[in-house]
Amino acid sequence: MKKPEIDLKSINPTIPLQLRRKAFLAAIPTTSGTGSDASNGIVLTDDTIEPPRKVITIHSEIIPDFSILDPQFVIEMPKKLTIETALDALSHAIDAYMTYLSNELVNAIALEAIRIIINWLPIVLKYPNNDEARLKLHLAATMAGIAFTNSGLGMTHSIGHAVGKVFKIHHGYAVGITIPYIIQFYSKVTDKYVNIANYLNIYGRSREEVLNNLTNFLFKFYEENEIPKSCQELNISEKRIF
Repeated sequence: MKKPEIDLKSINPTIPLQLRRKAFLAAIPTTSGTGSDASNGIVLTDDTIEPPRKVITIHSEIIPDFSILDPQFVIEMPKKLTIETALDALSHAIDAYMTYLSNELVNAIALEAIRIIINWLPIVLKYPNNDEARLKLHLAATMAGIAFTNSGLGMTHSIGHAVGKVFKIHHGYAVGITIPYIIQFYSKVTDKYVNIANYLNIYGRSREEVLNNLTNFLFKFYEENEIPKSCQELNISEKRIF
């Protein structure tokens, strides 16, 4: 281990860690979701305290030098995990695109990641051993990682992290259920949702109709692929919330 003396909780993103003096860092994703192989963030579990706590660290020197995307590492992922991780990637791309910190490079990568996930997740679920389909999702996850590393995350993750932690819901589901609602929320201050819809060949005679058609499309996509659409479908009752 390089720099074992570093306290992860005290890392300052603006202060060099002086890594890569002895070896490069290669990342080999074993799920198609986190985008960690292309991002500046890591999440580790500190089991020296009770209960164990997740520690999130961000630093430019954490970004891997190489990412090896081999579909053989995800070819046997269970259906549920495939859905959960794909939702994580989709939320990364949505957040990256919708945030005001995005730019033209981020927008292009995020939009294509969204399109790939929407088009190829149903194929992967139907043909889980299909190398091409698995590679498409694998690429989309990394693309989404590149996008959010260069623009940041937004509301799907702000809400999803809290929901996942409090109710012990898988991160992918926790962020995924928020996507249609967050797009509606963002629509009050930005019309970026129109570009997402048009990129997916979804149109309307007005912005309101485009928004309605896009959210209905997402809800139908969720239903067709057995994806929860609400807290209730994740067995989180109103009583548990309040």
